[in-house]
This record gives sequence, structure tokens and C-alpha cells, in this order.
Amino acid sequence: KKECTVIDWFGADRPVSLAKLQLFLSVVLPAWASLLRRGKGTFWVAEDRRSRWEWQASGRLRYSVQRVAEGFAGAAPSSGIVLIFGPEFSAADEDRVRQELEGLLEEPQVTPVAAGQEALAHIVLELLGGEPVLRFRLSGRKKFGIAPDADLSEPPFKVDVDGMNRELAALVCMAMGGRFLGASTGRDVGTGQTCVALLWPLGITASSVDGSMTALCEPAFEVINPFEETLAAARAESDALLSRFFAHVQSCPCGQ
Repeated sequence: KKECTVIDWFGADRPVSLAKLQLFLSVVLPAWASLLRRGKGTFWVAEDRRSRWEWQASGRLRYSVQRVAEGFAGAAPSSGIVLIFGPEFSAADEDRVRQELEGLLEEPQVTPVAAGQEALAHIVLELLGGEPVLRFRLSGRKKFGIAPDADLSEPPFKVDVDGMNRELAALVCMAMGGRFLGASTGRDVGTGQTCVALLWPLGITASSVDGSMTALCEPAFEVINPFEETLAAARAESDALLSRFFAHVQSCPCGQ
């Protein structure tokens, strides 16, 4: 009886591209969803170089990600991942996954920030900044009509917006199917304060998704638009989070 296949990958010479990591977790790895048993890794991300990201995958491609702001505590930064696949995972499959992992260190092509702005324009998320990574967050300003320069951490709000966005990222990652939403830091455009920002790499295009799928093992696998799927997952969680985090607010300058 064939035993499980363990893939152990390590990259130390340069950080991984967030676009390539997003593509790997959202599109490539789900192609082997029925065979993946467990996954665990540490990533040094090019767009968040001072920190380290601790990642895990459990059944049905539920992800968990912890951003450690202290980084690598003085040690040389690096990335590494261990993936465990079931007995049906072939040698050809292993070669393809290793090839995709090596690709994490490649530079992606960057798309215009306007594409991301347009996608965010019709939902409750707030744009914080652009190229080469779209930075945005859930703030409640759009939903409740709050002024852009209002400090949501001060009365009458006193809302933990950073905590709300960490929870939103975690909820998206825990959804089945390999959805992944990273979180780092950004700057509140209204107050100028540093805040938690959700990240989307602009190096992911429809052509890059199609290109990554051409050599994968399951031709019938449905190729998704990872940006649309991730935003849909975030939107599905947003109303409940806003209601819970703003529940204590009795009145505000917006009159609601």
C-alpha cells in the first residue's frame, strides 16, 4: 500500500511574492483538495518583509494565518512549507507542486490599481492604498455614513476596527475551498494613522490564473476568479461583523 507523500520546500535567498502565494493557495492547491491531508508553513512575504506569516491548512482547505509582527527575531528570514498528500498523489503530481512552489520566488506582473478600485467601489470595504498591493479594510464608514476623518477608536465610536479586520481575514481563510486573505498594515487615509489592512496583490490576472491551471492534474477543476471569490467571502461576513462591532454605539455624528 502506497504511503502518503510529504513535500518539504524551503526558500531562503529572497522573499515569496504575495501574488504568487495568493495564486498558489487560492487556485493551485485547491486542484489537489481531495488529496491534501495537512499543510503547514512559514512565509517571508515580499510585501510585508518585517514580519513573518505562519500558515496552516486543515480538512477541506480551511486555512489559518497568523502574522507575527516581530518577524524572525534576529534570525535570517526564510520561507518553508510542508504538505502532506494522500496515497493517490502521484509522482507527476509531486513534480507539478514542487514546480509551483519554486515559482513563489518569481516576480509577478502588476496590473493597474484601477481594476481593484472598481471592484471595491460597490461594497462596504474601504480602499487604503494601491500598487503593487491593494490595501483595504472594513471600517463601517460606508455603511453608517461616517465622515472619512472620524477617528473610530475615539468616542462616540470606540470601535476596534483593527480587531474587526483581523477577524474578517480569519473568517475568509477558514471558509472551505482555499480562499486566502492576508492582513498587514496600511494607513487610514482620513486620519493618517497606521491600521490593519487587508491585502490583495495586483499581480494576479485572469491570464495568470489560466496559466497556472494548464498543467494541473484535474482538467475538470473549475477555475475561479480568486479576487471575486475572496471579495464575495468578505462581503458575506461584513454585515454581521459590523453589527457586532458597532452594537454598543448609541449615536454618532452621522445621525444613525
